[in-house]
Amino acid sequence: VFSAKVLFSSVLYVYINSAFVLLVVFTALLIAIRIFRKRHLETNKLQNELAAIADIYLSLSILDLKDLKLNKMWVSERLTNILAAGHFSLTRVDEIVKAIAMESSRNMLEQFMDFSTVADRLRNTKSISHDFLDIDNHWTRMHFIAGNRDKDGVLQSVIWATESIDEDRRRQEELREKAETDALTQILNRRGGETRLYAAFEKGIKGMFLILDADHFKSVNDTYGHDSGDLVIKSIADCLTDTFRDSDVVFRLGGDEFAVYATGIEDESIGNLVAARLFDNINKVVLPGVSDWKLNVSVGATFCNPEDNISFDDYFKQADTAMYESKQHEGNRITFFATS
Repeated sequence: VFSAKVLFSSVLYVYINSAFVLLVVFTALLIAIRIFRKRHLETNKLQNELAAIADIYLSLSILDLKDLKLNKMWVSERLTNILAAGHFSLTRVDEIVKAIAMESSRNMLEQFMDFSTVADRLRNTKSISHDFLDIDNHWTRMHFIAGNRDKDGVLQSVIWATESIDEDRRRQEELREKAETDALTQILNRRGGETRLYAAFEKGIKGMFLILDADHFKSVNDTYGHDSGDLVIKSIADCLTDTFRDSDVVFRLGGDEFAVYATGIEDESIGNLVAARLFDNINKVVLPGVSDWKLNVSVGATFCNPEDNISFDDYFKQADTAMYESKQHEGNRITFFATS
């Protein structure tokens, strides 16, 4: 005869310990699964954040200024072969610039990427940046952001990043063009024209400045209506764009008045040839529904030389005075301002 308590006590002990071990293992497994799931979610979140950064930044690296060592944090596939990890020498800057930038942007970018001067340029600021056109003609912004400094405040490393700004830059350009374009004629308005004109003048570009308007324009609006008047204005704008070069600045001052800065024209003989070409285009204009009125323009001209220390406002007055002299005569006419 055996006692059940004695017989099964060891088995019960095994069951209890096994259950405890299983409980511990199950609990540990649950904790491990939870930790893994949390890390998986964090990894996915980080990957999404990196993907978002990748949409903006073409490259993001830490550059050791002392040894010129590059530690890549993120480099797009397009730049992987260009910004390879390892030692950089100053002689390679021109190769990097040539590989990533349009020819028109290379000189300025090479100066910006001069690693020997980065520390000095970041002495009193946290970051510096430069915009350039990349090899695919996309606007890109390069940053140098101050990193670690030694106990003496000398910069030891920088964050080197390149950022895609093409969409924003193109949008800004579209808004600027819209703000500087005349809605009726689609040529430059006064604001846009004067901006380009003054820029050319500040660069020392000589030229002939013209002001012109249509003779007896008010009678067209009074007799035939404003639609016909708008057609006259658009016709003058078309004649101007057909006559002058892309390098010239053609713009509408307002109403039926226009202005042109014809670059490189410095004497009356060439000015008369250009005016003759304009008048020939004007004579070809046909205005439907306008039977007893012919388009003629009065033109005033003056020659501009930035080295003469004459303000452009004075040149404007000279051309305007010459235009009103032309208005004293019938038909297409140009008058050059007499300086003597």
